Formats: sequence, C-alpha cells, structure tokens
Amino acid sequence: MEAQITEVFDDVWPTITALKNLRWQVQGYHHEYNVATNSLLTSKFVEPGDKSNRPNLYRSCIEQTWDDQEFIIAKNLLINIFACYEAWIENILNIHRCNISANQKLLQSTNWNNLISRLNATPDNKIVTNFYEGYKKCNKNYALSYIDKYMKLLRYFKECRNCIVHCGGQTTQRVIDTYLDIVDYTANDLGIKEKPQIFLNNINDSIKLSLRGVVGFSQIILKIVSTFDIELIKSNVAKSYFIQQLKSANPHPLILPLLQPKIISTICGIIARAKFIKPSEPSDFLPLLLQEDILRRDTNR
Repeated sequence: MEAQITEVFDDVWPTITALKNLRWQVQGYHHEYNVATNSLLTSKFVEPGDKSNRPNLYRSCIEQTWDDQEFIIAKNLLINIFACYEAWIENILNIHRCNISANQKLLQSTNWNNLISRLNATPDNKIVTNFYEGYKKCNKNYALSYIDKYMKLLRYFKECRNCIVHCGGQTTQRVIDTYLDIVDYTANDLGIKEKPQIFLNNINDSIKLSLRGVVGFSQIILKIVSTFDIELIKSNVAKSYFIQQLKSANPHPLILPLLQPKIISTICGIIARAKFIKPSEPSDFLPLLLQEDILRRDTNR
C-alpha cells in the first residue's frame, strides 16, 4: 500500500511543478503580447507535430486560478487514494476468504473492530509471539489508540469523494455530518504534527478540498493500513499466509545444516527472503519448515 501511495505522489509532485512553471510562462507571454485565443497560445507552447496533446492553455493558465487548479489535482488525488485503499481492502478480504460488500464497508467505518475481532478469533501463538511486537516497534505508522478517530477522518474524506464521483461535486448532508464529527479534533488528538485541512461546506454548494488536506489524509490512510496489517498478524489465516509466502520465496527445499548457529541463520534467511522481519525466536519455526518441506534433513549423513 505504501508503495502504491508513493507511486501516486511520484506522479503528482512533478505534475504540480510542471503546471506551476507552465502557468508562469503562459501568463507572462499572455501579459506581454495580449494573446486572446487558445490557438495562439497553443502554437507557442505545443510542438506542431504533437498530435496527441490538445491542452486548453487559455482556460487552464489564464481563466482558472491556481486555487482552481489545486482543487482539480486534490480531487483526482483523493480518488486515487481511495482506489488504493479499496484495493488493499479487497486483497486483505480475499486472503481471509471473506470478500463481501458488508466486510468492505466495515473496514471503512468506525465499526471496523467487528470484523477484525472475528478475523483474529483464533490466532497462531508462534506467529503472534515472534512477529507482533516486532512489527509494532519497527513501523512508525502503527497507531491503534488513534484508529477510531482516523476512521472518522476517513468517513469525511470518503463522503467528499462520493460527492465528486456521484453528486457532481455538490455537498451532501453526509459531508456536513462527518465534518461535525471531526471538526474539534486537534493534531494532538490524532497523534500527528498537523491535522489534515478540512472545510465546512453548505449543502448543495460545490465541495471544498485543498491539496494540503488530501496530502495530510494520505498519511492517515497509511497509518490505518499499517495498523490493520499489524493487528491481522493475530488473524486466523496468518499462519497459512506465512507458509504460502515462505514457499513462494523459497521454491526449492534447503538442506538443514548440522550446527545450531547455521540452522538459525538458515531459518532467518528463509524468512527474510519472504520479506518478513526477523522473528524473535527463529528456532520456533524449525518444525514448521521441516513439515512444509522448505527445509530437509540430509538423509545421507
């Protein structure tokens, strides 16, 4: 999920930089020569042979303000962030074999614990003992104590997204209601340096968003995902998922070394190749690795 969000921003930030520079150049040219039509601006700034590029530079650089441009970027970014989050939800629910609409909604609501508690009903003790505390310590985005507040923030931005996608960008009562749920939160209440910027919208008015607010919300999404991922180390399928990833990363059985230090090193290597952190007690997994034929005893010894 973090890689997907990073990829989105790797596209957004150069676009913003390029757009600001383009606006500066187009506005300067327009001011100097009083260019009145888009065709004249296009002939100056777009290569004649570039048939796939059809910008309306007059509208985007002259008629529209930077606030207008920022809103367009912010709303597209918000849509992409929720697409990433919803894809993560589907992946998690597919792993747990419970990908139905009701469960998808729970992971986008303050009732999230109804689902997580069910999924974590029968944890594997060795998986939990070896990984849960380690992942909590190494992931700066883990924030279980704030998760209820984060889910209320998510609801506000989700309703803003819904207005953009389904209501022509007009504010609904749900946006107002979710705004009132979070308006009094401070950065300290959320355990972060800066609260994402939000706006009081009047019903049926055009929705208000800022790039600063959506960027801030993206960090909240990462905290939500990191927290749920770590909590699901306790889930009913954590062990089977662990085995699946080990086998995928280690497709050929390895021979069990003779010496204990080498055994521990081999176990850690197998687990590291599957992109898990080092377990607190690697030797706990020796029976499992032998049982699953990821490690084999040398019968020729």
